[in-house]
Amino acid sequence: MATTQQAAMQPPPRLTGDYAADAQIIREWMQMFYSIGVLQTGLIDPSFQSNPGNAIDPDNLPDPTQTTIARSQATANSALTQARAAAAGLPGLTERVDTAEADIQALETDIVTVNNRAVQAQADADAALAGLPFLIVPFTLADLDNSATITFATPLPDTNYLVLVGNQGFTGTPPLEALVLASVATTTANFTLTFGAAPGSGNSVSYTAILFPT
Repeated sequence: MATTQQAAMQPPPRLTGDYAADAQIIREWMQMFYSIGVLQTGLIDPSFQSNPGNAIDPDNLPDPTQTTIARSQATANSALTQARAAAAGLPGLTERVDTAEADIQALETDIVTVNNRAVQAQADADAALAGLPFLIVPFTLADLDNSATITFATPLPDTNYLVLVGNQGFTGTPPLEALVLASVATTTANFTLTFGAAPGSGNSVSYTAILFPT
């Protein structure tokens, strides 16, 4: 396979002082310069000359193997222009960074506030729960039973509690006295509720006992 080699660009010749000889030498050098610089390498092709108005297109950068000195200079000039523009925008970037940092600090403050409110809400919930009943016991009396003893699964530390009783329903025809609580006897192990009368044979009354701490 035949290969084509491009001639190297030679520097301008030295003049001898002989007008006729120097004119011939200069003419031959200019022909060589035109052949290499224009026809072979495109070094001084006008289409590749510097144009400061052309900006760099990052998606269409020059091919280093096809570019020329003039085109490389144009690319460098454009890069310098864009670098200066970017440097001019740095103060604005600094301001945006400062704004972002301020926003982050504000967010951190909000997080602390939310956390404090959550802690307070938990404390309020604990305080509210302290006033709620700690035991609710449904039970039923039937026939001739007029009292019920409720035993705790775990004995209480003391008898500082209050028992409230409510009627939830009945079957048959119990006397009204069966709905009236006559007495409450409390211990740390249990409490006993006694009503004014038993429901009576074939009858029943359902109750709910609620204990509150005192």
